[in-house]
Amino acid sequence: MLSRLFHIDSLNRHWIDRNGQSTSSLSFLFDAKNRPGYEKTLLYGPELSGKTSLLFELAMSFADEGKHVLFICRKKISKLPLLAQGRTQPTNNTLNYVQIVYLDTREEYLNYMSSIHFLTSLKFNAVIVDGINAYFPATIKKEDLPIVARVMALTVDAFLFQKSKQMSEASSILLISMSVPCGTKSLPRQAFYERWIQCFLSIQEKESELFELSLIPANAKDSCSLANVLYRIRDQNFIVEDVEYSTLPDSGSSEQ
Repeated sequence: MLSRLFHIDSLNRHWIDRNGQSTSSLSFLFDAKNRPGYEKTLLYGPELSGKTSLLFELAMSFADEGKHVLFICRKKISKLPLLAQGRTQPTNNTLNYVQIVYLDTREEYLNYMSSIHFLTSLKFNAVIVDGINAYFPATIKKEDLPIVARVMALTVDAFLFQKSKQMSEASSILLISMSVPCGTKSLPRQAFYERWIQCFLSIQEKESELFELSLIPANAKDSCSLANVLYRIRDQNFIVEDVEYSTLPDSGSSEQ
């Protein structure tokens, strides 16, 4: 998963766990294949933290392999997002594998997700939604939760339908993003979103143009992360500066 987000080749990287020891026990985080249980993921962080760029990089990683991607957003993308360090400008042939759909209102979004069951011409290996909270009420109150639940449920249902069309064990992923105020330590109502989401990617701003992304499994005790990626936005690129692993028991650390 992280290899797709940050354009990192795990074979060429040598990371250190939190105890200062070299580790490959969590190399599945850098595998192109997705570990079971990590295919439905929510990325959240403040504005200008590179969320759209990370989503676009994941889309490019699938497109590089000749796999189709559905990329949904509300606002028109006028120029390519920031590129990961080492990523060259994608060719038109690569971009052709990414179908970008602009949906302005909640009604348009819900109608499109409902109609995916009738789209038989393409099979999407990845479904990406940039800024899903744009389809939520502006301020979510308790009485608004059924609306949020409908958006989330239809999104996951559309992804699972696309996944069911895959003829092989090829990796599939649903990645949605959400903006939160700067300084937000944990996702509001995270337990609510865990009904549909299996993994959270939390972005915290450390200093100007320096951010830390933490990978947190759903239902993790005290929201403990499996890995933290420190990255910097500079010169129209996002650059990985450090990766810190947690150490897991051997029973949960095998590669998939």
